[in-house]
Amino acid sequence: MSEAVAVVIPAYNSQRFLAEAIASVKAQSEAPAELLIVDDGSRDESASLAEGLGERCIRRENGGPGAARNTGVAATSSPLIAFLDADDLFTPDKLARQVAHMAKSDCVACGGDALLLRPGQSAVAGERKNGAAQVPGRVDRELLLRSNPLICSSMMIRRSAFDAIGGFDEDRDLIATEDYDLWLRVLAEGPIDYLDEALAVYRLGPWSLSDNELFAAGIDKIMAKVLAGSPQDSLLEQQTELRRGRARIDLAYDRLLAGDGPGARRVLRAARQLGAVGLPTWKIWLRSWLR
Repeated sequence: MSEAVAVVIPAYNSQRFLAEAIASVKAQSEAPAELLIVDDGSRDESASLAEGLGERCIRRENGGPGAARNTGVAATSSPLIAFLDADDLFTPDKLARQVAHMAKSDCVACGGDALLLRPGQSAVAGERKNGAAQVPGRVDRELLLRSNPLICSSMMIRRSAFDAIGGFDEDRDLIATEDYDLWLRVLAEGPIDYLDEALAVYRLGPWSLSDNELFAAGIDKIMAKVLAGSPQDSLLEQQTELRRGRARIDLAYDRLLAGDGPGARRVLRAARQLGAVGLPTWKIWLRSWLR
């Protein structure tokens, strides 16, 4: 018999997309035992919409997505937990594929890729969030310190591992990176597996929390946490500095697209000081002088 799954959807001003997210859970080939929406202090009708659809919904004061997910997990009891952002979708066999995989694996968490859904378009089967990246079937800390291929809406985690590490860090400085922090910490409880298939649909748009300014600040704080656990590890110090530098390359690219050449160069100088030097860095640097 398959282990039961609880699906937790944090919702903040998500009225526009929440019904679609819920529908993608209800359409699963293997239904979850529990579906819970946590309204994180929305100013729109997100909670009323969920309740109108007959779904269980908890209303709480705004605390960020990590705090909302923790509230949801605490209110469920299934041994497996799946997270879905309110503007994303599950693919039809998502839960079934992961439950089957975790039944035969020693992993404590499992994720996969996601189809990209651009504004005004439908998800295209050939366009994935991780693109052509060759993500191994088992994700270790070394990989996560280079980049994060784990998409929260694609993830499933064992409740025992989630509880053991205390769930998501609710520090508001980690909003947009709180899931990355969780995956780094959960590795202390066991392996994370990756399925090379689209388990979710990731919606792109201006409403996303993944603002690179916020993201870079979150990465700084997470890397400080990682390094604090091994303060005398020189290799780890290099890895964490490089991760911080790569986050700044993304931020510099944002500055470039906004037409802020001096701002892009300022951020790139910080990236280079952290060891993030490579072809993308120089391309952005050169383009910044052409504007």
